Amino acid sequence: MLGCCPQLTARTIAISRRDAGAVAARGLAYLRSIEQRLRTAELEWAAESARAEEAVRRRDFTAALDALKWALELDSNEGEFYALRGWVLFLQQQDQGNRNTEPALEQIKKAITLSPQSPAPFYYLAQIRKACGDQAEAEKMFRKTVELRPDHIEANRELRLIQMRRAKGDETVSGRLFGRKKK
Repeated sequence: MLGCCPQLTARTIAISRRDAGAVAARGLAYLRSIEQRLRTAELEWAAESARAEEAVRRRDFTAALDALKWALELDSNEGEFYALRGWVLFLQQQDQGNRNTEPALEQIKKAITLSPQSPAPFYYLAQIRKACGDQAEAEKMFRKTVELRPDHIEANRELRLIQMRRAKGDETVSGRLFGRKKK
């Protein structure tokens, strides 16, 4: 008998240890099942993301938005999904001849809020700004993209093009039309 709890005997303690082992085993099995579900969800997430990107390349914006809807149901806190969704909404609006960028910008702003260290939302925002004619803001967003990921090929290419145009600015037709002289 134990002094503090006279009801507990050595046999009771042994049974409690056995039960604790069974509970631990069930808990471990439960954790493994959760881990398996997470892996499955991660694979589904990656598949939906790839499906959306492929649909964008085919310019099938409806399919891309459907895939992104599923991806967002799997992980509604992933900023890159919102960024891609904003880009797809913008492309869809452009394809239909609509110049309303608000729905796209809302999605991209949400993406930046959720994933401020991801370069994707800044890159898509830069592309939208460039398409709308806001070159200064576009350049700023391309620079932010490169700051976050220095090896971002497309953003680096855009920055090089901006620099080349700036250097060639005096030699262009508009430069000659508006009286700027060649150096």
